[in-house]
Amino acid sequence: MLWPPSCRVRGPAPLLLALVLLATPAAAQPPEALPRVGAGDLVYLGSFALPASDGVDDSTEHTLTYGGAALGLGPEGSLYVGCHAWHNRLARVSIPAVGETAAVLAPCTAIPNLDAVDPGAGEGLALGGSLLWRNRLLVSAWSYYDAGGDAAASHFAGPSDVAALEGPVRLGGAAPGLVGGYMGVVPDEWRAALGGPALTGQCCIPIITRSSQGPAASVFDPDDVGPDRPAASTLVVGYPAEHPLAAWDGTSPLYNGATIIGGLAFPAGSRSVLFFGRHGDTFCYGTGEECGDPAEADKGNHAWPYRHQVWAYDAGELAAVKAGRLAPWDVRPYATWTLPGMSDDGSASMRSATYDPATRRVYITTVYGESPRVHVYQVRTALGEPAS
Repeated sequence: MLWPPSCRVRGPAPLLLALVLLATPAAAQPPEALPRVGAGDLVYLGSFALPASDGVDDSTEHTLTYGGAALGLGPEGSLYVGCHAWHNRLARVSIPAVGETAAVLAPCTAIPNLDAVDPGAGEGLALGGSLLWRNRLLVSAWSYYDAGGDAAASHFAGPSDVAALEGPVRLGGAAPGLVGGYMGVVPDEWRAALGGPALTGQCCIPIITRSSQGPAASVFDPDDVGPDRPAASTLVVGYPAEHPLAAWDGTSPLYNGATIIGGLAFPAGSRSVLFFGRHGDTFCYGTGEECGDPAEADKGNHAWPYRHQVWAYDAGELAAVKAGRLAPWDVRPYATWTLPGMSDDGSASMRSATYDPATRRVYITTVYGESPRVHVYQVRTALGEPAS
């Protein structure tokens, strides 16, 4: 083929241009063009056990049974994990091979000044999440039954030693009931579009009008969290009472009053933000017997049978919220699916979840029990669903 004189390019420029295009890494493409994570991209690897005690003594303050909250990555291949729920202490354990038992690396330790999250709550506080960021530890907490909306703050920060944490501080941009839970890291390719390097959120806690009625996440900078620092946040997905994802007392595959969200993952090389939780489609308020729920006897919210579920969101839509083109409640999951492996008898439970960007593994603790376990999923490197 002969090029017209006006289009002809002399010298090696066409060859150089072709080589440049071939050498451009996939990561250089716009993040909105990255693939989405699908159900087949999460592979169940199995689980490992947590020890019943941290070895200090036999008191409930030093047991890991009936714990599992605030799961987060620790230094040198370890996990932070909440001890017995009565006492809101945080331990650090190793990550063993699947099928083995973790070793305690740091005992169950109290969070300093925890009562300041809600001075009127007494013992009604709970650990929300943990995040190790540039060798600093962040821990969130929330007031369990904050009917008056009195919670003053949500986040602590300090060195990786739990006993040295300072706070709590309040994140500007959202009420504590929307941010005082799980945390996760934003991949490098999405930080400019979302306006920050990390996410923090909260969903589905009692007194639902002060939390989100569906998965929620706010962008923030962990470096800003400190006793003398402004700590701003921006809600990029969330469902306040006026804009629920679905009816609190209804039948829906997306949300109702029995839904639990335990954590999130944002895999690099994708445009997916994944929330992990427990859900049942048909809501019922009453005792377990009245609601036909053999898993939970107490009077309250039920939706038997339950399943472990993923809510998958397109990060491009969260970026549109940050840019002001959408409201946080305009965003909807592009898919939901059931997690394989953890439970198939309808009694699914979940306490918390965290994600390791380095190994692309998701860690999930199941709720309560005398034999606590951590379940492990692998996010495939080659993701299945191309950009659409």
